[in-house]
Amino acid sequence: MRKFFIIFIALFFATFATNSLYAQDAQARTLLDAMSNKYKKYNSFRATFTSTLASTSENINESLTGTITVKGNKYHLKTQGQEIFNDHKTVWTFLDDANEVTITSYDEADGLNPTDIFDIYKKGYKYVVVEDVKIGGRLHKVIDLVPEDKNLQFFKVRLTIDKANYSLASWNIFEKNGRVHSYKIADFQANVSVTDSDFQFNKAKHPNVEEVDLR
Repeated sequence: MRKFFIIFIALFFATFATNSLYAQDAQARTLLDAMSNKYKKYNSFRATFTSTLASTSENINESLTGTITVKGNKYHLKTQGQEIFNDHKTVWTFLDDANEVTITSYDEADGLNPTDIFDIYKKGYKYVVVEDVKIGGRLHKVIDLVPEDKNLQFFKVRLTIDKANYSLASWNIFEKNGRVHSYKIADFQANVSVTDSDFQFNKAKHPNVEEVDLR
């Protein structure tokens, strides 16, 4: 699970075929646009989330919690034992127990930046509202996104959006091998105080850190 978010980013561009039953759903598009516009208005945000990897055939059910801070196309992800800093030029992956940081150049072709999650539906996906659910007494719309690329590893992304305020409550990624990656937002803070340096690894805070520079 330590590498879960790197895997998650890669998976977002590793999809499967479009199901012919999925047409572009006008109601889904309205909700997705409202959700996207909501988050684009924020200068920055911080979210606490729970991530779960489940597979019945592999007898896997693993969970961890983490925090992600976002400003524009920059992000800082922190989970137990691992931090990822991305200033949209350089990516630092720090492993706490090893006191090691791996440095790579940021490349959009390597996968989806998590800051793009609110716009993922706009290109290469069919989408449809599949059901209404109540979470904490609030009505949510569940929307399935089915990718058009036939060569990718997952066949569906499911978003759960609050109907009243268009907040993204959770999303699930369904792989063809039976694995399901689930992400549930537990707490969300808009327009948090951050600077550009918060998205860069600070070597001074980690004495004797081992650097693996792959740039």
